[in-house]
Amino acid sequence: MRGTTAFTAALVTLCSVATALPAHAAPPPPVAGISLASKVDNPTHLNAGFTLHTVVSWSGEAANVDGVVACLVRGHTPSTDPSSCEIRADVPAPATHTSRLRLLERSAYAVSVFAYSDAADREYSSPVTSIWEGSALHGKRFFNVTYGNSVTLRTTLSDRRTGDPLPNESLTLVFAKAGSNRWRNIGTFTTDATGTASMRLRQPREGGVYTWRYNGGPRYLGAFREINVLVGNRVTAHLTRSHAAPGESVRLYGIVRPTGQHVRVELSEYTAAPCNAYLLTGQKVTAKRQQLPSGRITFGYVMTISRSSPGQHKFEAYSGGGSSPSVTLTVGANTRGTSRSAPAAPSC
Repeated sequence: MRGTTAFTAALVTLCSVATALPAHAAPPPPVAGISLASKVDNPTHLNAGFTLHTVVSWSGEAANVDGVVACLVRGHTPSTDPSSCEIRADVPAPATHTSRLRLLERSAYAVSVFAYSDAADREYSSPVTSIWEGSALHGKRFFNVTYGNSVTLRTTLSDRRTGDPLPNESLTLVFAKAGSNRWRNIGTFTTDATGTASMRLRQPREGGVYTWRYNGGPRYLGAFREINVLVGNRVTAHLTRSHAAPGESVRLYGIVRPTGQHVRVELSEYTAAPCNAYLLTGQKVTAKRQQLPSGRITFGYVMTISRSSPGQHKFEAYSGGGSSPSVTLTVGANTRGTSRSAPAAPSC
């Protein structure tokens, strides 16, 4: 009898302790759905690059939810643990989206959204997940355009993982002058069946950086592709005579476009040592409006050259990133076997 009484007392005590312990709330229901909106942002200063950001949004949050955790990991396997994230955003209720989250371009991301209740001692819902594929823009990155010529800027958009083209997607093209961080919109373009978009750049007058931007689609995150365009001066070159005696002076002349102040023209000469290349000689003049040896009055240059060694001497005029076609001065009567254009060494 005494043992039964002691057992009953212990059971009453245990029940009292259990009653005093705080009750844990049941996990809240998950959100109804999630979505992403990615965006490519222009550089904020000269030494910065383009960046890719996204905002994660959700709907159908239950009334008893205290907040949401958005959890992003690279790849195709969503996290099932709200503390195991590469990018983590803890957003108190009643907000329905994160702030801007920076992503790595050309990467796929798996997104998990957990609702939680009891902010002090959290209970998380099961995650709602979504997979967003990475995209990539391809194409030539550098163009050297002679002033007055045109060039086509072309890019192809594809799935980063499979390489499949992405047709009917919207791209924007932006431009900033060399050394500037002021970006202006060139236009909006739609990719064709091969994922390609292009624009004909007609006679650009200035160089700079053109950038294709893709802000993403229903399944894809954004991407960008920078293209450097250098516009070099148009330069011509002519000799008053193509043959000369050793040490005899000949004039080299031509036009330069565009016109301007302090436009320098430099002489380069072909050499086979240490490698086959045109190297600057150090001889230079300033272009101006003048009468050329041909009799034409225009914006151009005139310089005097001479060479004492017999043979063929090849020259180009260089100005503002552009070079003229080469001209050849033959020095001496007998030039057999002395051509300086014969390849005698590797190209630089």
